[in-house]
Amino acid sequence: MIWMYARSHLVRFNLHEMLDYTYLIISKSERNQKAVEALNKVQNLVLKFDSMLRERGIDFVLVTMPMQKELARDGYDWLKGLGPFAEEHGVNVIDAKPYIGEKSASGAQELRDL
Repeated sequence: MIWMYARSHLVRFNLHEMLDYTYLIISKSERNQKAVEALNKVQNLVLKFDSMLRERGIDFVLVTMPMQKELARDGYDWLKGLGPFAEEHGVNVIDAKPYIGEKSASGAQELRDL
């Protein structure tokens, strides 16, 4: 099935448009469920990192960085709840989006230009 997907526009059209699948070859309703599961995993990892580092006397700071497409929009896509979740659990958070958005608006195109 995967090789047909990779080589055939017709197969991709049928999967995406007629059967309502994403480019990940999962249904859109399944994608939402998997996004929630992924966010839960990331949240648990953040708490584990914070706990492990606190045990060793090291401060953990979560830095959230936007993807290019998120700069023009308010907030983040699937990680939108991560910063508030971390703050609610006592994790220090730095949201880099305002800084990166400002630098991007002033012409910085690459991460090294920031």
